[in-house]
Amino acid sequence: MRLKVTRTRDCLSSTIRILIYGTAVTYSLVVGLTTCESAAMKSISLDHSLIEVAAQARTKSPSSIPFQTVARGSRSGIGEPLQTVVRSQPEWQALWQKHVSSQSNPPPLPVVDFSNEIVAAVFIGEKPTGGYVIAITSVDPSDGALIVSFNEKGPRPGDLQTQAFTQPFHIVRITNHRSEEVRFRRVS
Repeated sequence: MRLKVTRTRDCLSSTIRILIYGTAVTYSLVVGLTTCESAAMKSISLDHSLIEVAAQARTKSPSSIPFQTVARGSRSGIGEPLQTVVRSQPEWQALWQKHVSSQSNPPPLPVVDFSNEIVAAVFIGEKPTGGYVIAITSVDPSDGALIVSFNEKGPRPGDLQTQAFTQPFHIVRITNHRSEEVRFRRVS
């Protein structure tokens, strides 16, 4: 993995661009700082944290199958533990509808091309506080099956946490490897 940092200046503003190479996708983080009177602070938006990118790059073997995060977070309408694979549009619509059922203004159904992709999702169930995180770390072929590896972490003792119920989840789309069997594996 290679890290490139560039900085530009204009109109009393500074922009720092960080590019991370060597993963299936090039990740870009742009941080904008400005002192122009009419401009406001710009927010940082990433699909993956830099730590997640580094973890994925470190855990992927050369035969790993690329995947892309569709949704990841701590609020879901699915309150029970679930590991599932979706192979069709009707199945996807049903899972997404249940997933966003607890939201008052749910996001639209993400587009997935089921002729070339499948969806894998891990929901760890309802937790009593924040601080629980789930991350799908790799997808690897093994004996004609796909192994979806994921990491689940809980809050560390003594850390301050959100005092609300959470339902952590990670949903990814995977280039369809035409494997009939998909197995999930928890890794540390």
